Amino acid sequence: MDTTRNGPTARHRQRARIAAIGLITILGAGITATPGARAGAPTVAAAALAHPPAASDTSVSVVCHATWATGCVQSPQSPSSRAAVIAPVAATRTREPTAAPTRTATPTPTRTPTATSTRTATNTPSPTATATNTPTNTATTTPTATPTPPPTATNTNTPSPTPTPTPTPAPTATPYPTLATPSIMPAPTAPRPNGAPSTPSPFPSLPSPSPTPTASHARPTAVPAPAAARLSVRVTPPRVTSGHTLIVQVTTLPRTHVSLTVMVRMTRVTTRDVVRRGHRVRVRASQTVVLYRLDARVTTDRHGRGAARLRILYRPASSASARVEAIAQTAHGALRAAAGVTILPAAAASRHGCALPCTVGVGVQPGAVALDGRTGRAFVVDGGSNSVSVLDIATGAVLRTVRVGAQPNAVAVDERTGLVFVANGGATTISVLNAASGAVLHTVTVGANPYALAVGTAVRRVFVVNNSGVDTLDAATGRLLHTAAVGSDLNAVTVDEATRRVFVTDQLGNSVVTLDAVTEAKLHTTKVGSIPWTVTTDPRNGHAFLAWDNDRVSTLDAASGAILRTVSVGQVPKVLAVDPATNRVFAAASVDNTVGVLDATTGRLLRTVPVGQAPVALAVDERRGRVYVVDNGNDRVTVLDAASGAVCGAVHAGAGPTAAAVDPRTNRVFVVDKGAGGASHGAVTIFSAQ
Repeated sequence: MDTTRNGPTARHRQRARIAAIGLITILGAGITATPGARAGAPTVAAAALAHPPAASDTSVSVVCHATWATGCVQSPQSPSSRAAVIAPVAATRTREPTAAPTRTATPTPTRTPTATSTRTATNTPSPTATATNTPTNTATTTPTATPTPPPTATNTNTPSPTPTPTPTPAPTATPYPTLATPSIMPAPTAPRPNGAPSTPSPFPSLPSPSPTPTASHARPTAVPAPAAARLSVRVTPPRVTSGHTLIVQVTTLPRTHVSLTVMVRMTRVTTRDVVRRGHRVRVRASQTVVLYRLDARVTTDRHGRGAARLRILYRPASSASARVEAIAQTAHGALRAAAGVTILPAAAASRHGCALPCTVGVGVQPGAVALDGRTGRAFVVDGGSNSVSVLDIATGAVLRTVRVGAQPNAVAVDERTGLVFVANGGATTISVLNAASGAVLHTVTVGANPYALAVGTAVRRVFVVNNSGVDTLDAATGRLLHTAAVGSDLNAVTVDEATRRVFVTDQLGNSVVTLDAVTEAKLHTTKVGSIPWTVTTDPRNGHAFLAWDNDRVSTLDAASGAILRTVSVGQVPKVLAVDPATNRVFAAASVDNTVGVLDATTGRLLRTVPVGQAPVALAVDERRGRVYVVDNGNDRVTVLDAASGAVCGAVHAGAGPTAAAVDPRTNRVFVVDKGAGGASHGAVTIFSAQ
């Protein structure tokens, strides 16, 4: 026996070479080993030798130059040997029969040890590489008896085309399972790092992923906060009376939770004498004590705005300074903001009235307000809670809350009869209240969806606009007197005391209908352009003013209903108000944020005044010559001079102001703040007339 070729030393050397081939394949080609494989055995079997073995060989070995950069290349010690081609192995296994071991002569004998124990002579025209999974972990090859040696793969920078061997299973008789070898596709060469020579890749071409930085080169950086990642806090009013409501408005990122804290702190300073080094020294120490704390939480809407109503129950002996702190937790960290507020004692408010400006909490979603100067009461309809809040005009305190019909939306007071009329839009009824006590006297059924009221003091009538027409009630008893079918889409109603005319806007008919205030007979219909919004009257001049279309205001003769003049004002003038003392008409345009000032005699436009965002209501103080414009968009009230139309100032209101009323006897202005919507309670902001 030839111990040099087949002895124990050669077999150990053979196994070492096979193990090296497997290691190079795993590390160089990125193919992981099978978990269940035996230690030292390669997971991917060596494919085939590129040269025929000698006739006396009992095994075929693969001679590799083990380098990390090039993988299996031609060994520099054996120039006649060929490089082995490593191919990926498919996941399917097939069992093929193999013949008995034979010795086959080849045209070119070599002394290179081989790694196979099977020789089968076939007439296959091309070399076929078959990897077998044998118990001895050897690579099985089936060389062909051809006089021409197959092409070789050399280690050059520019690889030559290599013929693609076709995986043709050889008819062998080995009982061991073999792995099906797919076709080896030539892949383009890629430059090796660090100047290593390029070699043809024996694996199929795959798309290479984009390079990504490794963890060693990645430096953690903080995500910069966007420009809108800010937090601002505003409190209304800046001075709140104990027992009243403080409105805190925050502005930050959309859908953000903001924690609010109202704290009253006091710093206590104590002094004591200590002896140091034989000398008496007076030491002062300060300590901060929290006297009052109130926590709340608010979530901003999609615009990043939120509001909270906090009832201040702290009762200081004198004015106390409090601090409102807000903390918003965002993805960019915590945002902080603060504002100051002064808490006034409740005793001062009970003697001299509400320390102005002040805010009083009422029901859910308040929408309208009416004042009764004789009884000193203010009536606020709470549409969300189906109630009416009765306030004392002098002190601003809520005297009682009265349950009425469903969804009250309008209120009117007849000072002569001492009755209050509330339109319940969801119940098709009118609730009649006593103005002095606020008690409900009786309920009257009217047409569907009543939503506007007007009181004719001279004729002792109350006119109710609903979907079916106009209902007339007796102002003294609240009894239903008459129903007139005027139109199907009525919007506003007003009464001219001088001419005893009732004007009703019909949006579906694009007209204004004039009725007799006593008999409720239809006198005439005045056609206008499109969408008549609202109507009001000036008893001194005998005119009626109609706002319609996108930007028109027409002056009508109250007696005949004829149109005297039409001018263009701001876009969508939905609100009109008349000041008889200055002979002016004011039209608030909610789209372009302006108020048009007209001459009440001629109907000519005198000037256009820019105000706050989305003006939705007007209130006129005839005694002081002021007009209060409720700006719903930025939660404030703009004060105008009634004679010139100049802006005199602005007063901050609560969230979502919708209506206003002025009491000339006490010089107080009441602004209804609807709130953030939903189930949140509204408020009434009270301030002195300016």
